[in-house]
Amino acid sequence: MVDWNNDGLKDLLVGEFNGNVRYFRNIGTTSNPQLTCVGTLQVGGEVLRVDYDATPFVDDWNGDGLKDLLIGAIDGRVWLYLNVGTNTEPVFDEVNFVTLANGDTLRVPTRSAPCVLDLDSDGTKELLLGENFGRAFYYENLGTNSDPQLADSMALMMGDAPVNPGFFSRFSPLDWDGDGALDLVGGSFEGFLKLYRQVPATGPGPIVYMNFQGPNIVPDTGAILNFSCNAENNSAQTLQFDLWTEICGPQYRYYQVMPPAVNLTLDPGGYIAHEFMPRVPAIAPPGSYMLRIFAGDFQRRQVFDTDEFYFEKVLGRDGAMNNTAAPSLVAPNPFNHSTTLSFHLAEVGLVRIVIYNTAGVKITTLIDDQLAAGSHKVTWEASSLPSGIYFAYILAGKVCHIEKLLLTK
Repeated sequence: MVDWNNDGLKDLLVGEFNGNVRYFRNIGTTSNPQLTCVGTLQVGGEVLRVDYDATPFVDDWNGDGLKDLLIGAIDGRVWLYLNVGTNTEPVFDEVNFVTLANGDTLRVPTRSAPCVLDLDSDGTKELLLGENFGRAFYYENLGTNSDPQLADSMALMMGDAPVNPGFFSRFSPLDWDGDGALDLVGGSFEGFLKLYRQVPATGPGPIVYMNFQGPNIVPDTGAILNFSCNAENNSAQTLQFDLWTEICGPQYRYYQVMPPAVNLTLDPGGYIAHEFMPRVPAIAPPGSYMLRIFAGDFQRRQVFDTDEFYFEKVLGRDGAMNNTAAPSLVAPNPFNHSTTLSFHLAEVGLVRIVIYNTAGVKITTLIDDQLAAGSHKVTWEASSLPSGIYFAYILAGKVCHIEKLLLTK
């Protein structure tokens, strides 16, 4: 929402899948908005079009008093259109790209979603990006408001867990509780909003991860999922927390898998494991499913750590994978020094598997090649890396999957 034509009323800019940005002008009032579609924004007399999944944000980026346009896109860059017109009639004549202080083009793995904010309340604006995998990439401004010089990205964290409202994340800054500190509301494809408040640190939380034994492909007759949930205390103090799960199915419908386990206690170095064998019934609709487990405060929905796995329910009683199935990764967890990642492709295509740490820094690319349909394996040698959590991302076409890996030595 922005007063695009400077008439004192909030208008609406909507990014579209094809890369356009559509302008809806408010012809009503502040208390009773009435929106009418004016059309798509233009650049140099032609329709503005970024790479797919346009995600616009309005800010005076160069400090000249005019509203400029930052647009995220599926290519991971932030497309920058500086206003050479007026605030009443914004005009753009070319595209630039937001860069870092070192001159490199700013880029996240895929599907950037920018917002400009002052998260640390130092009077200097910064940039926050949501992205395809849900993480929050924060770029501190080492320059000024009229000449932003962005540092390398850092991942916003909740204790030991990254801020991550879900795939296709986007954030909006506001002081939700009126305490003078900027909070964040994060949205995602999951269909609901998550509030991230700036509060004093609450101390360490446990690490949780799943050992998923399958099956990744569930036939239309249904199947029993076999997995264990593990929680581990790597801190020097006793932890108290809850464990709970949720499952997201087709059309982003949520299902309960088990009642929450509350008031669990783990001594330093402690470890607990729960075995689960929930059944996916025959009446469950076909499509992609995500089962996620959380460690934290269940009543407040405060998350210390989370893990998830993905499976497909397909048509056909033999459970054969269809062409829309996600390329799920399966890997032993935890692992020591090296691990083998297994995955299955429904059809031939370009596959990329990249390892990141919790700060969002790329560690290595395991595969970036055209692969045939079928089952594949790749080994990650991590003996030179410190113990901790890492994330493996597999992209096949425009379908992606994330697997959290715990390296212990």
